[in-house]
Amino acid sequence: MDQFGERTTRFGPNSCPAVVWVTEPESVEDCLYFWNRGALRPVQFETVPMVLLPAGQIQNWLGFGDRLDYVLARPGRCSPDVALCSLSVTEDLLHETAGLLSLQLSAEDPWSTTDWSAPVRQPPFTYRINLNVRRHVVFERTHGVDTPVDVHQFTDDTRVRLPRLSGSTVLARY
Repeated sequence: MDQFGERTTRFGPNSCPAVVWVTEPESVEDCLYFWNRGALRPVQFETVPMVLLPAGQIQNWLGFGDRLDYVLARPGRCSPDVALCSLSVTEDLLHETAGLLSLQLSAEDPWSTTDWSAPVRQPPFTYRINLNVRRHVVFERTHGVDTPVDVHQFTDDTRVRLPRLSGSTVLARY
């Protein structure tokens, strides 16, 4: 993942709630929104736990709530702890899902901070429904890992061969 991590960022990333996306089995739109948010989530400077759940089926998943609690036990630099989202599921079903996961509805307005000394959150974890998580994953960034290369320069063309990850080479001219 080093090659995919952010090398530099600007205007983000911010601490944000874990994203639990609940979807009806045939909702392509929900899956598309979830995967697009997941592809944009930061991987180097911040973590954003994300999970996609089928509507009305997690009550049969043994130990899932405990595993989610383990993931949510992270520094408390934002509130709520979880953003329950969906395009195809009713708000009542989102609240029911939160109950199955032992989450408590948060009454406070969402907030985040950059305080790195924030204590690790413990259960019960809080949630809000249908928060706009896009604002937490859209920011300016560059990707990749810098690799220093020593090059002898000549007055004529200087050619440098750099290996790619796949094993082929890149020819660069200076």
